[in-house]
Amino acid sequence: MFHQGLTPPGSPKTEMLQRLMDYWFPRLLFVASVGIALTLAGAVLVSPLLVDEESGMFWKLFAEDAVVRRIALISAAGLVVTAFLFFRAKAADPTRPPRQPPRTMAGA
Repeated sequence: MFHQGLTPPGSPKTEMLQRLMDYWFPRLLFVASVGIALTLAGAVLVSPLLVDEESGMFWKLFAEDAVVRRIALISAAGLVVTAFLFFRAKAADPTRPPRQPPRTMAGA
């Protein structure tokens, strides 16, 4: 029996939530990670052009401190790598059947 408010496993609502978790959520995380990386790299590239005497400490730090600039660029590269490794949407290949788990524990 299902509790009131829960949907059975084959219902359209369950399939919609599964599609959300399998396709849209990883894609959203991918786009967010790449967007943050581009923002970080953009801040490093644009900050020397925006700095003057009245600029805030944030822009002066990004424009003048080599360590902050290097760490920001390395962090941006790390975010892009993370996005490509972990947040890619799974491509469905209709020609291949799903892989079956091994039936024995040999070699474990």
